[in-house]
Formats: sequence, C-alpha cells, structure tokens
Amino acid sequence: MYFSIRTLTTWTAPILKCPAVGTVHSSYGKAVNLIFDSGMASLQPSCSPVSPLSLITGLNAPAFASLPLKKGQTAEILQKEIRIRTDVGNVSFSFSDAETADTLLIPSVSEDWKQHIGSALAESSAGGFRRLFISDKSMLPRDDHFLVTDTARKILSRCDKYWLNGRFVDAASELNRMIGLGIGLTPSGDDFLCGILAGFILSGHQDHLFFRSLRKQIAENLDRTNELSGAFLQCALSSHFSLTVKHLCSCHTAGETASAFSQIGHSSGMDTLSGIYYALSLLQKEPEQQ
Repeated sequence: MYFSIRTLTTWTAPILKCPAVGTVHSSYGKAVNLIFDSGMASLQPSCSPVSPLSLITGLNAPAFASLPLKKGQTAEILQKEIRIRTDVGNVSFSFSDAETADTLLIPSVSEDWKQHIGSALAESSAGGFRRLFISDKSMLPRDDHFLVTDTARKILSRCDKYWLNGRFVDAASELNRMIGLGIGLTPSGDDFLCGILAGFILSGHQDHLFFRSLRKQIAENLDRTNELSGAFLQCALSSHFSLTVKHLCSCHTAGETASAFSQIGHSSGMDTLSGIYYALSLLQKEPEQQ
C-alpha cells in the first residue's frame, strides 16, 4: 500500500531528513504516532488540525482509520518515504511533494486579548481546565465532574500569590506541578502548560524571568508525563505549536476562536486556550512593591 503525505511541519521535517529505524509508538483512529531517535511524528488524516508533530496524509478519516497500523510495528525513514512493516505487507507514505507548514510561534497578540479569549472559553461546551475560568457556572455541563480541577485551582492560587509578591521563580515552580496532571493522551495539565508558554510568546514576553524559569523547570521534568504529551511539551519549549495557536490572531470573534480550539482533541484545545488566557491574566497583574 502506497500513500502520500501532503503536509509536514518545520518540526517534523528535520526528523524525516535522515534515514532511521523506529517504531509505531501508538495507533488511534485519528493518529498513528511514530517514534525515532530524532523525535516523534504523527501520521494523520487529511481533515486533521496541524500540530507540530503532524504528518498530514491524503487519506480521509475512514480510510485512515482502516489502515493496518499497530503499536510496535517497525517504521523506517527512507529517502522521501516512511515505510511501516505490517502483517499484510508494507504500508508506505511518500513525502516527496509535501508542503511544509511553519509551526514556529512569534508574537502576535497583546494582553488585551484576554477578554476575547475569555469570551471564547465561555462559549465553548468543552470541559477540562476551562472550568477554572468560567464565572457563570450555568455555562458548565450539568454532569461537570473533573477531579483534578481542585488541585489545579490550588496550584493557580499559590502561583498568583507568588506572582503578586514578585517571586517569579517560585510562581514557575508552582506551575511545574501541573506536569502530568490529568488523564488521557495529553493530560490537561500539560496542555495548559503549553498554553501558558504560548501566551508569553504570543504577547512577546519570552524574556520574562517567570517564562525562562518555567521553561527550564518543564524541560527538567518531562519524565513526569507520558511520551506523547512530553513530545508536545518539548515542541512548546522550542516555540513550536499547532497552527490553531499560531493563527489565533486571525480569529475575529469569540465563537470562531472557540470553534477552532474545540477541534483539537477531546479538551486539549480548550485546555491550551485556557493556559493562554491564564498567561495573559498574569501579565496584567502588577506585582506588589516590596
């Protein structure tokens, strides 16, 4: 079987540059994650949102889901081709004609976007960390039970206090507790941290002591989460994010923003947007004079 990869990214392109042998890390209906010594990449159907790990194929969702790809199969990077060995023969994906999507994030919004993003969080029907920032509880699902929310709320409360006291390293240390918090392919805490990093980059505050401290501490603790989520955090530490995050400023209404981020995972997109919201919230708070 022979298929094409139509889009790769500025993150995955270097991974595919040299011949290598790896494995299928995990296989789901909407993604087949490959792991090599040089990093992780994710084969996806044509309708998928583009993340830094993406290798977007020309297959529609049903055709992609029917591929005989399973965890543990050998995956090889050859010249302009990925070949996966399966029980029914090789499945190959050519990337010779693939376009490269730029996933490197640059500043494009200001703290004033907090209100716009807050409105988007209110309009969404997703759960996750969005719960932490909705003042009108009637906007939450009736069966809203999220066991990690209380833990996250306490972490954010302590982070706020450290921030207001100008103790930015301690504030970052508090947020570092979010790594691996939650369940699923990418725990909510990890998605939220990606959002915080994105918020500081989008608003041009990469030189802030808090941001530099948080990056350092996350990098030192990636082993506290699973490999897939750790790969996304590694991307974020290198300023690579989904095109949805990169194009946030192109969303002209709260509804448009909510729709775009809701398409990413079960709640991953809204958890990330919640992190961006929190980052912009912090930046609007003036530390108290010591």
